[in-house]
Formats: sequence, structure tokens, C-alpha cells
Amino acid sequence: MMKKFTLLITVFLLLITPNLKGSGYDSLTVENTFIAVGETWYTDYYTNYSVWTHRSFFEDENGGLHIAFLSNYELFYYSSIDDGETWSGEQIITGYEGGIKYAVICADASGNPYIAINVNPYYTYGNPTSISFGQEFNIDAYFVYKAEGAWSVQNVYTHSGNYGFRVSEIYAEGEIFKILGSRYGWYDYGGEIWETTRSLEGVWSPINVLYDYNDTGVDHSLINVFSVLKDNGVRDLVYCRPYNNNAVSEVATIHYDGSTWGTPVSLTTDLHNYVSWDMTVNSEGDVWIASFNNDPEPKVYLSNNLQAGVEIPIDLSMMVSVNAIKIHYTPGLLNLMVYPTASDSVHVYVSTDEGETWGDVNYADRSSFAGIMAVTDQYSDHLPDFDFITIRRVSNEEPFGPDSLFFGHVELVNTTALGVNRHENIKAKLSFYPNPVMDEITVSYNVNVPTDLDLRIYNLQGKIVYTCVFHGDKGDSTIKLNLGILDAGTYILEVYEKGHPPDGLHRAGQKMLKLPPK
Repeated sequence: MMKKFTLLITVFLLLITPNLKGSGYDSLTVENTFIAVGETWYTDYYTNYSVWTHRSFFEDENGGLHIAFLSNYELFYYSSIDDGETWSGEQIITGYEGGIKYAVICADASGNPYIAINVNPYYTYGNPTSISFGQEFNIDAYFVYKAEGAWSVQNVYTHSGNYGFRVSEIYAEGEIFKILGSRYGWYDYGGEIWETTRSLEGVWSPINVLYDYNDTGVDHSLINVFSVLKDNGVRDLVYCRPYNNNAVSEVATIHYDGSTWGTPVSLTTDLHNYVSWDMTVNSEGDVWIASFNNDPEPKVYLSNNLQAGVEIPIDLSMMVSVNAIKIHYTPGLLNLMVYPTASDSVHVYVSTDEGETWGDVNYADRSSFAGIMAVTDQYSDHLPDFDFITIRRVSNEEPFGPDSLFFGHVELVNTTALGVNRHENIKAKLSFYPNPVMDEITVSYNVNVPTDLDLRIYNLQGKIVYTCVFHGDKGDSTIKLNLGILDAGTYILEVYEKGHPPDGLHRAGQKMLKLPPK
């Protein structure tokens, strides 16, 4: 039985960012739907598997949702045809259970799924393992699909010597399938981009090396190779070099004009690490890439249509460092999610002009965005909102898991259009003194009708450090709080009314300075 959890994420406007242009979207709703629980699993020498790839979650052009889920080195498939309300799923028996490491997925317009997987034939459920030094590179590639109602598994590539084919993406051009990835093994100086094509007769081509860097003195490979499709066979590849000839991670691109490949162009010069970036694409092939760096302080960069990244003018002063970011395009909106390190919040920013300007920060409870999101509809922008999947892990010690798989849906809300008073219009309703405060503070809030009031104090990492509920009579209501337990620093004090239709949810927040005790 599927369980659905809806969480209204409270959003408030920071007064310390007056230079940012408002987006008009000042609230969001996050829904989480439980899909399945996995199995416990072990790791040993190079026997970890990758839950997240950028293509483990796919939305077909009719809105069908498809997930390739790995648990205990086994492959599972889940799908939904009602916008994630309900899910059906099954384990796919491949003959390689216990050895599956990566999985990427796509689907056609009829909702038929197609999966590419990596298999290491030496895996034996992780603990103990029969893998010896060097055999971690011996990964094979397989194509998994349904034929006449039954799952079929077709070999795509068998490892040779001490290297194999690490898959990053599978997609279809009509009835022709392509798998993109990279050479994975020893003596891979700089990285090779690989591609193979399945003909109408069902035969996979020999590996086509789209580009070979061969410029570093260390063994390495490229990761997360994506193909941005254009008209008439034109493509742009976007990929990451975890270790380039300058010993830094970078995101790069190569253009294909339909007949020849160009030379690589670097889009980042100071990527924090090889996973500190994300990409989104709309149905017209426009590309946005977000990346970040924490040296010497947090900065987020945006690359628009494969140009060099430019720092985004958003306020990051409330975080010490960035842990991860996600970017997603919906019609007319760019949605940027920034995960601060060691924080209970996710900071959400929205741009209505394709990244030229950004609205004020929205705070969301990080538990509703558990894990790092794998966003689905990067190639189909017909939905006004965005979807993701998350993994919630019970144990972080062996045996790991069991992992629970959730589907998440985020709806952006323009509360002005809904008739909800925006923060900047009602901030006069809230006052408190003294400010700065040492111990005791008096909070006053004005309401039109009697209602319960929810008071919250956030630190600049977005974590709630104090909360209480008090009743407000018509007019001004006051409450005294002892905040001596709070550390010295800057906080945001927020009060919101518990809602009374048709006005909806009224909220206001102001900055507060807490002084150290005498």
C-alpha cells in the first residue's frame, strides 16, 4: 500500500538581501510518496553500487514515470502512470544478481522502458567478495528491455583486460538506441568518451571513441556523459573530468555538427569536486549547468547554453560551505536547490528570466529532500513543477540499509496570485524588542481575527532553533520569550498565522541579533 506524505514548507523573505529581484514564487509544497523498501547490503573491496545516476529516473513524453532502482546489487523497475500517486514494480531477473553496479533508464512514448546496466561478474553480494586487486575495472554492459511481455537481457560490451564500459546514459532516436559512457580501467590517461548504437536489427555496434583526452599522467575516466539532442543529428556532449591535466575537476562539452566532432570546451575552471555540478535541459535543447566552489567561501556558478560559468548573485552568507546543488527547468522558471553542509535545510532559489536575476531564498526542510535528488523531466518541460526520487537509509553501518525509495513532487506557489499576503506587505504586523537581545524578548503580532500563531526562530543555516505556539486575539498580541539558551549570532524570527480561508497563510519574519551573556 502506497503512503503519501504532504509537507507544506514554510518560506520567508530574508531582509538582508534587498538587492535581489523577487521572483513572485514565495512558497512551495513538497509531497513524498513511498514506493518500496529494499534489502540490506554489504560492501567490500570495490563492491559498492551507485544508487544515483542522472538517468536512474526518467519521464516519458506522455508523463509516465520510470525508475531503475538498485538494491543489494540487484535490479528493480518501478513505474507510475498517474503522476506518482501509485506505483507498480518488480525485480528484473537478469542472471547477474549480486553483480549489478550502475543502471540508467529511458522509455519510449508508449511507456516501454529500456535500461542499461553495468555488471562485474566477480561480485558475490559484496561480503565476502571474490574480487581481487584490479578486477574492479572488469565491468560489462548489458541492455535490458521487454519483448513480448517478458524481460530480455542482451550483451552490449564485455570487458577486455583491465578495463570496461561504464554507462552514463541511454536514449532512443526513433527505434535506434544509443548508450553513452566512458572507458573505465587502468591506463586511461585523461579519459575516453564511448558510445555504442543498437541497429534496427538489434545488433550493438563496436565501441565508438568520441574523444580521447590522453593528456594526464594518471589513470582516470570521464563520468556522467550526457547527450543534448538537437535537430538534424546535431548534439552537444556534456561530461565531467574528475581529474584533468591541471589536476582539478571540470565540466566540459564537445559539439557534434552532424558529421564531425569539435574540440572540447571547458565550462568550469574551479569545480569543487567531480560531483559538485548539475545540469538541466528543456525540450528545445537549451542547457543550464550549475556548479559550486567553497574556496575561500561558497560560490555558485551558472552556465547558460554551454558558455563559461558566471557566478550567480544569490546570498550564501548564511552557510559556511555548500554540500550539493541541483538545478531544474520548468516552463519559464529555473529552480536552484542549494544544500548547505551540516544543515537541516535546503535553500531554494527561483529565476523567472533564465538565470539573469534570482528571487529571494526559500527554505525547505531537508528531510523532505532526503538524499540527493535525481530529477526526472530534464528533457520534457511540459510540467509546471518538478519531480525527484530519494533514498532514505536506515543504517549507515554494515549491513547497510535497508533503503526506502520515495518519489517526490515539488509545487511552486505564487502566493500573491492566490491572494496570500506577501511577507514584505505584512512585516508591519510583527515587532519585537529589544533587538539586539541578550536574554528576554517581547514579541508583538497583530491579527484581524482570533487565531493561533506559530513562532519559529531560524539560524542562518536555516535550522529551527526555537519554536512555540501562542494564541492571538484580535489586534495586538504579545508573548515574552527567554532566549538565553541561544548562542550569540544572527537569527530570523518568523511568525505565521495558522490560516483562515480565503486569505490563506499570513507570515512575517525579521532579522534578530542575539548578544552573548554578560
